[in-house]
Amino acid sequence: MDVIELIKKEGRRQGLSNKTIITYTFCVKKFMNYNKQEIKFIKKQDIKDYLDYLLDKGATGNTLNVYVSALKFLFSDVLTKRIMLNIKYSKYYQLFLL
Repeated sequence: MDVIELIKKEGRRQGLSNKTIITYTFCVKKFMNYNKQEIKFIKKQDIKDYLDYLLDKGATGNTLNVYVSALKFLFSDVLTKRIMLNIKYSKYYQLFLL
């Protein structure tokens, strides 16, 4: 099963709104298209690089927060991987990846 389907299923299990699930799948698809490697090989630096790319494209703090939330959901809730990555934009987020 692909990652996008797993996000949809876990999102429904956790009672996320349909809009949130759609947003998270959109963000993860964009990240995966940018990164071009299997999700199991993603490292902290790959996420940082992507967020820097979004910043360079003019993304706002709120947009970055949505992407961080989507990636956090993917790694922690769907893949049960922990990423340790402290990120401050409009809000403070901490991702864990081990």
